[in-house]
This record gives sequence, C-alpha cells and structure tokens, in this order.
Amino acid sequence: MWKLIASAAVIVGCGGSPRFRMPITAAEAVAYDSGDALVAYLGQPDASAQVCDLHANGGAHLVRLTPPTRAALVAGFRDGAIQPAVWKRCVKTLVAELPESEQAFLVDAMLGAYDDLLTTELETDPARVERMSMLQKLYVGRAAGIEAHPATVSALLARLRDRELGPIGKRFVRELVEAAELEMGSWQGRPVDASALDALAAAGNELTLDKLATRLPAAAMRDEARRRIARIHIALSPFPEVREAGPALEARLLADGNNPIAIAEHPVAKAWFDPKQTVRRDVIVRQHVWLQTATLVAQDRGKTSVVPELPLRGALLAEVAGISRPVTVCAPAKELDPSPCLAVKDLAVSGKFVTLDARGAVHVLDNTRIVDLLPIADREGFAIPVAIAGKPAATLAWYLKFERPENLVFVGGTGARGPDLTVRAGDMRGERVRLDVNFEGRDFLAILERRDVAAFRAGSQGGGGSAGSDGSSGSSGSSGGECGNGGDGGNGGPGDDGGDGGDGGNVAVQLACSYGSCTALEHELRGAIGSWGGAGGSGGRGGSGGSGGSGGSARSATTHTDSDGNTVVDDPGCSAGSSGSSGSNGSDGSSGGNGQPGRVTF
Repeated sequence: MWKLIASAAVIVGCGGSPRFRMPITAAEAVAYDSGDALVAYLGQPDASAQVCDLHANGGAHLVRLTPPTRAALVAGFRDGAIQPAVWKRCVKTLVAELPESEQAFLVDAMLGAYDDLLTTELETDPARVERMSMLQKLYVGRAAGIEAHPATVSALLARLRDRELGPIGKRFVRELVEAAELEMGSWQGRPVDASALDALAAAGNELTLDKLATRLPAAAMRDEARRRIARIHIALSPFPEVREAGPALEARLLADGNNPIAIAEHPVAKAWFDPKQTVRRDVIVRQHVWLQTATLVAQDRGKTSVVPELPLRGALLAEVAGISRPVTVCAPAKELDPSPCLAVKDLAVSGKFVTLDARGAVHVLDNTRIVDLLPIADREGFAIPVAIAGKPAATLAWYLKFERPENLVFVGGTGARGPDLTVRAGDMRGERVRLDVNFEGRDFLAILERRDVAAFRAGSQGGGGSAGSDGSSGSSGSSGGECGNGGDGGNGGPGDDGGDGGDGGNVAVQLACSYGSCTALEHELRGAIGSWGGAGGSGGRGGSGGSGGSGGSARSATTHTDSDGNTVVDDPGCSAGSSGSSGSNGSDGSSGGNGQPGRVTF
C-alpha cells in the first residue's frame, strides 16, 4: 500500500471556543452545520448573506434555522462578530422565509439583543450605537404581520420605563414607543387619516410616510402612505419621461414597486460596467490536490477573504432606445423607485462558477473540483459575462491566479520502493501549466502558474528507512555495604543500524504542447517532476552505561574508660567506601543507506 501525503481543513478547539481555518467559505460553514461556523463565515469581509437564503437556487446556503444557530446568529451580531450590513441582509432573508411561528422566535431574539445593548454604554461606544440602530431599523421597519410574541414586547416596554439612559438611549426608546403607537393607528397623539398623509407629503416628509406605510394597522392606510411616497419619487425623478408619465406609472409603481422596461420596445444599444461601482478583485484558486477539490477566495490589497457578491444594480448600466438616460437593474420593490430599469428576469450570467440571485446579485461558486477549473484556467482572467434578454451585453473581468498547491509526491511505505507513475503535462494559454499524475488508475490534477513550477515537486519517492532500535542500558552497580566499595556499572548495549531507504519509482512524462515549444516545457519541468530515493533510517543510539554503585557508609570509632581511667578503643571504625565506576555507553548504530532515484523519461 503506497502512502499518500495529504492534509485537511479541520476545526481547532482552543479554550473551549471553536475556531476555523480562515477564510471559511459558505460551503464549509454550511457543512459544519453549526451556529459558530455561520458566525465565522458572516464575520469575514465580503461575506454574502445568500448563505441565509433557505431557498436559494445556487450556492451554499442553510436549509434550516435551528434554535442554537438562531441564538448564535443574534449573539454574534450583538457582540460585534458580524458587521451590521451583512447581518441585516441575512436576518431580513430569514424572516421573509421562516414559518410564522419561527419568525416570532427570531424577532424575540432580536429584541433580547436590543435589551442587552440598550445601556448607558451607548453614550461612549459608536460601534454599539451602530448595532442598536440596525436592530431598531429591522424591528421598526419589519413588514406587517411579522411580530414577536406579545409577552416579549410587553415585558421589554415595561423594563424600558424605569431604565436610566443617556440622550442616545432615550432617543432609541422614543422611536420604539412611536412605532408601537403607529401600530395602533396614531401618530403624535392623533389618528392617522388622509389629510394627515397629504400634509406629510406636501412637506416632503418621506421618512415618516415610510414608517406609516410599514406600521399602520389598516392595509388601506398603508397603501395610501405608499401612494404619497410614489408621487414624491415620480416628481423628483431625473427622467423626464417619468415625471410626465401620469397616473398609469403611479398605479404600476404601487402594484410592482418598480418600473421595468420592455426590452422589445426599448432594445439595448450598449451596456457596460461602471468602474466606480465594481471594485476590482483578484480571484485566487486554492487547490487541495490530494482531495482534488479547490476553493475560490478573493484578494484585495493583500487581504484575503471570500469572493464578494456583485450586485448588478448600479454596476451594470445600459443605453436603451427611447429612454433619455442610462438605466440599471431595478431596485427592490420596497423602494418604490420609478426609474426605468432592467428586470432581473431579463438578465443572465454565463459560466459554471457564477450564479445570479433574485435580487440581481452575482455570486461566485467558492468550492469545486479541480478538473472543472480547466476551462477558466486557460484564460487570463475570471470573466463574468452578462446577457440582457438573451443577448451578450457586457463582461466584467477579474484577475485570476492559481496558488502553488501542495507537492504531488507519492511515497512508498517504510523502506519500500516508490510507485511507478505516468505524468501528463501540458502548457495552457497564458502563463500556466497543468500536471496530471496517474496513480493506480486515479488522476491527480494540479494547475500551476509558470513562475511556481520551479518550486513545485511531483513524482515518486522511496519510503524512508526504518530507524534502528536504541541499545539497552547497562545495569547499575550494587551499593557497597558499610565501609565497602560500590560495584561497577554495566556497559550499555550497541544501537541497531538504521534500515535502507527505498528506491524511487520510474516516472514517464508525456508532454502536450498547444501554445509553445515542448522543448521549453520539458526544460521547465525537469526540476519539478522527478524520482527520489528515500532517506536511510537513522541508527539507534547506544545504550547508556550503568551508574556505579554507591560506596558503603563510614563507621565511627567506639571507646570506653577502664577502671584505671584509661581510654580503651573498642572499635577503630572505618571510612566510607568509594563508589563504583560507571559502565561505558554502547556504540551508536549506523544510519541506513539512502535509496536510489528511479528513471524519469520525457
């Protein structure tokens, strides 16, 4: 059985708190199926809230929200582990998709975090204020029918009456109480009617109208508030055709929330990506060659993160016939934007590694097989082509780089010969090389940037020789009796010799050169593809000599005085015995011989 050298991504437990190898992708977070993994993923720069979409058509995503995951998600935000913007998108997605009973528990948890954050620390902690503001916006701006359990709301409001707060905290409480008042149909102590809505519209008070459109208990009055907002947006539109459209556009805006164009009536003249709205990213491919999988991550100014989603709204612009200004992708219906726009249903992205979600955001698949990367590895960049109404419209190109993977060296067992291998190598368009190592009928593929070839190794290696056993230790000398000398220690035994390393296997290299010289490719690969002998095993260490026995103890002289007063010596005593000498150490064993390399033929 040949031994494969491999590594795997693992969770590392540290102080009882789970940690993950970063960056962690959405697919990895979902596979762990834990709240801690979800928080770790969402806490990264450029993380996508699509992972929270229980019904997403593409990309890794949650399929359920368990109570522990719900608790971790809310606690991660409360404690600052997740940035407010991505957490908001995640929670809004979940609230819209969860059954009503589960919605209530999620809103309960949000109010619990609100309660925890609403302290005097708000006055001195801007980050805490930002999180409070997000919770406030989500709760106050939630859609009608999405409610916490009544007991949770009542208890929170009761606690807030007696809480000592600074000016910032008091402002949050006032807004919360105002929202509760709106849900009962009143504003500033008066019932909300059509005349009140007209007055707000005349004053351009869109913020309050938006609150009324969300929180009023009567659906008819919510619709009337939305109607006033739509009129404000139409009157302020930069598109002259919008300002002149009349009641028909107002009705469409109230029904659909936006103003998509019919491509058949307004064909696209040209489309492009706005460079101000599309931050250039480097897409980095990390290959796990022993597993034959790969992870796509992003790099920006030296920092590595997950590949960010790309919202097409604002980034993709198009000139269309009959419209006075360039258009972009339609805004969410809630915004009541009357600007002519491109419907998401008219857009498509092509490529195996990109998907387009219902919001019009492009997502890059972050986990795949290495073999599936061959088509894009043959290109200079990572392209995102967008089609409008089935016709190619614009392409965004990001830089693409393959990190140098682990070496593909197949090693024999201890002291055994390495395996014979066939390596198929080929050049690729641009500055890349592919290597395909066949081992026992299985292909191991690696894709290399040419600059990394010299430092990469693929091939066969003999197994290292076994280490020699250490020699036995000499026995200790016996201890001397009283006044006697100790015995000498025994000599240590010699160490065994190490085993010889195995020879490397034979490697046959087949070249396929489509874009350059095979001679040049062979020259590049000769240092990277090889066969190596295994290292000889180290000799065993000689055994240590036994320690000499300790000398016996001394004996004191004893005397007595006779009848004449003379001192008589009864026992002259003796001095202590000397210790025995230690035994000599055994000799070290010799190291085994190194194995010989096998043949490498091109």
